[in-house]
Amino acid sequence: MGRYVPEKGVHFMNHGRLQTYAFSVCFLSLICGAIATGLFLFNFVKILAPDSTISPNVLAKYSSIESILESSNYLSMSVPRALSNNPPISQPDVFAEGDTVITSQQPLYLSDKEIEPRRLKQLKSVYSNHRFIATQGIIFQSIIMLICSIVFLIHWRLTKRVGT
Repeated sequence: MGRYVPEKGVHFMNHGRLQTYAFSVCFLSLICGAIATGLFLFNFVKILAPDSTISPNVLAKYSSIESILESSNYLSMSVPRALSNNPPISQPDVFAEGDTVITSQQPLYLSDKEIEPRRLKQLKSVYSNHRFIATQGIIFQSIIMLICSIVFLIHWRLTKRVGT
């Protein structure tokens, strides 16, 4: 089937208004695309240079064993989760004198050798989470840029068609 061409003198919309609408949509899609591109590039920098985009306060918490000991993270690092949320363990009569019973009220204190691998693991987790969030942002901004491009092209062609 051929394209519908209205009879001469019949207009569904004024050509000037239609062209203004199409140019406005093109302009808005360019603005949205520019913002998405800026966020895309920032997320790309997050992946390439995470030290420059992670909060210095977060990195300082895991910079050394001393900083771990001074922070509130030490207790969460030293007490296994399985013990930290359980109610206190009752002490049955089967324990010999001198046995140590760990309860949720009694935190474990770790040596420097035990803290170091946990500190490095948590620091690695900070970097991993940062990379994941940046990758997720890149995917999201790519989708937005694709949609903006499609909307722009459709309306740009419309302005060219109406202008002739």
